[in-house]
Amino acid sequence: MRDLILNIETSTEVCSVALQRGPQLIGIEESGIPLSHTRTLTLQIQTLMKSSGQNMSQLSAVSVSSGPGSYTGLRVGLSTAKGICYAGGIPLIGVSTLKGLANQVIQQAVQPYDIIIPMLDARRLEVYTTIYNSVGEDISPLKAILLDPLILREYIERGDKIAIVGPGARKFFTHFEIPQAEFVDLPVSAKNMVEESWNRYQSQQFEQLAYFEPQYLKPANVTKSKKKHF
Repeated sequence: MRDLILNIETSTEVCSVALQRGPQLIGIEESGIPLSHTRTLTLQIQTLMKSSGQNMSQLSAVSVSSGPGSYTGLRVGLSTAKGICYAGGIPLIGVSTLKGLANQVIQQAVQPYDIIIPMLDARRLEVYTTIYNSVGEDISPLKAILLDPLILREYIERGDKIAIVGPGARKFFTHFEIPQAEFVDLPVSAKNMVEESWNRYQSQQFEQLAYFEPQYLKPANVTKSKKKHF
């Protein structure tokens, strides 16, 4: 059993790919250049495979970020992942970007948090979020919400230790001061996917290749051209 999994994370401005063998990360390539996913993703994968001494025929599965996040970024990541899976006859794994962030907080915490709230920027004064407990189980539905400290009221009143993480968390703390909550500065990265990818691979929680779609939550942010038409 090869147990070699390629992880693709394109839900934010960071375009990131990571390679794991079993539960162990063995290589990563990342780019933070905005709007570059279409140009860089395939090259990053080629570079990663070469630097890790592996080739595409050795892959056992591909794991891709299932969102939420950038509509265009998620489309690029998914189409690339599906292409590799079709070509290699291997399964597709979908991993929530928010779940990946929550797992990283749990792994890195010196003292465990009772509540973990990963947030991704959803434009304007909104964030995408789900609330997780101390063992990484989601205890609230995935949604886009307006920035509001009231989402913490129940956990503050209960005396919970709260971690808020992700690009949206930075925006949250720009607007609000919450002494009972801690900002955990972790980037969105394909390496965050490794634990969940391995869990899903072992339990064979694979997506239906032809029908799988990311959790966009919002339509594409399309702006009208300002050019005059004659």
